[in-house]
Order: sequence, then C-alpha cells, then structure tokens
Amino acid sequence: MEKNEYRLRLRRALGNSSAELCDEVMHAFEEYYAEELGSGKHPQDILDSFGSPEDLAKELVRKRRQTSADSFNAVWTQKQNDLNRTYTYNRSTIAVCVLLVLFCVVFWILFLSENMFGSR
Repeated sequence: MEKNEYRLRLRRALGNSSAELCDEVMHAFEEYYAEELGSGKHPQDILDSFGSPEDLAKELVRKRRQTSADSFNAVWTQKQNDLNRTYTYNRSTIAVCVLLVLFCVVFWILFLSENMFGSR
C-alpha cells in the first residue's frame, strides 16, 4: 500500500469524526511519516508500523473520546472545588462579621456605657 492510499483509507475510516480531529490526525500522520522517512526508514515499513488505517482510526477516536471525558471530569471537579471553596469563604466571612459585632457590643457595654451614663 502506498502513502496516498493509506491516507485516503485513514480519512475514510475517520468518516463521522469532527473536522478538527480529522485535520489533527492527518497532520500528525504527515509529520510522523516525514520524520521517520528522514531517519532513513523505508516508506512501507513506516506504514506497516501504523497497522491498518481502520484500526488506527478506531484507536485514535477512542483515545480522543477518553481524553475528552477526562478533560470534562477534570473541569467538572475543578468547578465543584471552586464552589466548595467559595462556600467556605462565605461561611468564614459571616463568622468574622458576627464576632466583630459581638466584640463591638461587649466593648460598648464595658467601656462606653459607663462613660456615657456616668456613675450616679
């Protein structure tokens, strides 16, 4: 099988995948092929190392889906952590405000009320 035939079968095997994934795969294929060819490998050996275009496409699509799911889970976990952190900060802020008000009331009772009303 020649390179152009392999590319055509690979593109066909990616069929319903997004245009972004197809472009990404084809670019990576061309880049790797050129790199291996530059290192002195025979073109047929390079294509054989990929396996069949259909199997390669299935594997790449599966990995892409897994990566997307992992990315989604990571983003979801981060959002949950952010919400929990915000909730904790809000509770801490409320606690500090309550303590500040209590401190002011106690301070007023102990020091200012005596000076305001004086001793009779």
